Amino acid sequence: NRATAAGYLPSPAAIVDCVRGRIDILAALYEREEFYEVVMPELRALCTEYIVHALEKIGWSFKNTETFTAGSLAEMLGVISEHRRLFGRMLDILGEDGILKRDGDGWRCAVRPDSTDPVTTWRTLIQRHPSFHAELMLLHRCGYRLNEILRGEADPLSLIFPAHSLVSEHLYHDAPTFRLYNRLMQLVMSTIIDRIPEGQPIRILEIGAGTGATTIQMLRVLPPHRTRYVFTDISRTFVTQAEQNLRSGFPFVDFMVLNIEKDPVEQGFQPHSFDIVLATDALHATTD
Repeated sequence: NRATAAGYLPSPAAIVDCVRGRIDILAALYEREEFYEVVMPELRALCTEYIVHALEKIGWSFKNTETFTAGSLAEMLGVISEHRRLFGRMLDILGEDGILKRDGDGWRCAVRPDSTDPVTTWRTLIQRHPSFHAELMLLHRCGYRLNEILRGEADPLSLIFPAHSLVSEHLYHDAPTFRLYNRLMQLVMSTIIDRIPEGQPIRILEIGAGTGATTIQMLRVLPPHRTRYVFTDISRTFVTQAEQNLRSGFPFVDFMVLNIEKDPVEQGFQPHSFDIVLATDALHATTD
C-alpha cells in the first residue's frame, strides 16, 4: 500500500542510534578537531579583516565617537536593503572582537582597528592550511569584494558560483568541511534503505540539490531497480548540469526545476508522491 509506505521508515531516534558510532571516526578522518580548534579561529580573524576592509572602502574610518545604530550607519554608507541583516551581523562580529562596544541600543567605536591587508593574511592561511584551499578561495572571493556586495554593485551568487570555475563544486563535493556531512548523509540513507522491505519502491525528492554533492552520495547506496530519485533545484543551470553529469550512470533519476517557495503542485509535482524528502544547505535560503 503506497499510502502507508512511510510506516516502513525508521524513526529519527533509530537512525541516530545506527550512525552515532561512526561520527567520531568520520570526524577524525576529515580533520574536524583541527578545523574547529586551529583553522576556524584563523578564518574568523580573517573575516574580521575583510569586514574592516569593506567598511573602510565604503567610507567608514572608525573615528566616529558618537553612538550609531546598524540602520543609521547602513543608510549613511549606502548599504542596500537586502543586505541590512548581513550588515547587522558584521557589526556584531566587530563587537565580539572589541572593535565596537554596545551603547544602549546602538554601537560606539571602542578602538580603531589595526591597518591590515586581508590578502596577506589570506595568502598565509592558504600556505598554512592547503587542505582547506576551497574554503579559503571562496572566502577570499566574497570577502575581498564585500564592499561591492553591500552596495549592490556585485552579485554574491555570481561570486560563489562564477562561470567556468570549479571551486564551489570542489567545496561541496571534496573539501573537508563538507565531506563529513556528505558521508553522514550517505550513512543515514543506507540506514533507511536497510529498513525498507525488499521490493518496496522508494521515491525520493531532493530540494535545492545544487552541484549534486549530496546527490552523488545518495545515488551510490540506492537500489536502482526500485528507486525513483528526483533531483530538483530552483536554478535551471544546476538541473541541466546535473542531468549531463548523472543521466547515463543513474537512469532512475529525474531532473526538474522546483522553487520550493511556491506550490509544488503548480510545478508538476503530485501530493504525497515521495517517501523521503531531503535538502542540504537549501531551505535556509527561502523567505519562509
